[in-house]
Parts: sequence; C-alpha cells; structure tokens
Amino acid sequence: MTSIGKIRKTDKYKYPYEILCGNGRRIPVPKQQRFKTAFIRNHGCSLVGMYIAIRWCGKKWTMGKCLKYAKKNLKCKSKFPIVEIARALKKVIGPEIVKFRRTTTADQLGDWLRKGWLVIFEEGDPIHTVCLVWDGARIRRISSGKISAVTATQEIKRKCGNKSYRGVILIKKMNA
Repeated sequence: MTSIGKIRKTDKYKYPYEILCGNGRRIPVPKQQRFKTAFIRNHGCSLVGMYIAIRWCGKKWTMGKCLKYAKKNLKCKSKFPIVEIARALKKVIGPEIVKFRRTTTADQLGDWLRKGWLVIFEEGDPIHTVCLVWDGARIRRISSGKISAVTATQEIKRKCGNKSYRGVILIKKMNA
C-alpha cells in the first residue's frame, strides 16, 4: 500500500520537503514560487498536483515536463482547471487509476485517504490546488512547498464553489 511513511525536510531550494512512501518511493515536494517560469510561479498549483500524482505512480517527470505537456494538450483559463488535470492524468497514468469527482463529503474524503489514495483537491477563495495524503495517523495537506496536518472537515469547508474549477481527483493506491 502506498502511504507516506515519513516526511523529510531537504536542503533543496525548489523542493524543500520529500515524501518517503511506504514502498520506498521518494516524492520531492515542489515550492512553485521558486521556479523561474512565471506561469509556474503564479498559476502552477495545479501543475504541482499533477507532478505529485505522476511521481506517486512511479513515473519520473519534472515540473517543466508537466508544464510542457499541459500547454500542448490542455485547455487553460487563468490556470489549468482540475478537470483538465484529471484528463491529463488519465492519459499519462491510466484511466483505471485516476478518478474525478465534482463534489465530495468529509466522510468520503476521509475514507479515500485512509485507504491510501492520493487526493488532489481544489480549494476556493482563492482558487488553489492542494494534495492530500494519509500518513497513518492524520491527513497531510501538501501545498506551496509546505506540509501541514488537517482534518477532512477543514478541507471540505475550503472547497471550491466555482463550477469551472471545483472537484477532486482521486489517485488509487499503488502496490509496487
């Protein structure tokens, strides 16, 4: 089961934290404000979610490769909508692993996380994409190069109401 075993602070400028998964996989956590590309700095939170999901599934993409793929294949408003990121992840990772939901409840969110799934969640006011994972004891929120402990109820209160951007992406747990 892919669950995060440990979170480690690193001395890397662009990737201040690293997630150590239970299966030995390491996922660097990017801080979008430290990239040279203006789009990543200002609107790259959905790309960070895409990057972490691809790494979660064992593929080694960079933030630059995620941006290049997204610009070539996805529709963009001021930032990439979560539905477009879900479409990209279904192509890159596989449709059997990625699911997209427009709405969710706190109970559903907690259940998915306790099962070991990665959840990419769209918050509103301001619209921002975060990743949620279960560390065995609590829900961890990954956002802007920081990792913090939250509850499912706290995250549901932050959910996005904008019809173009709202939703959650579910990435099934990986056994390998």
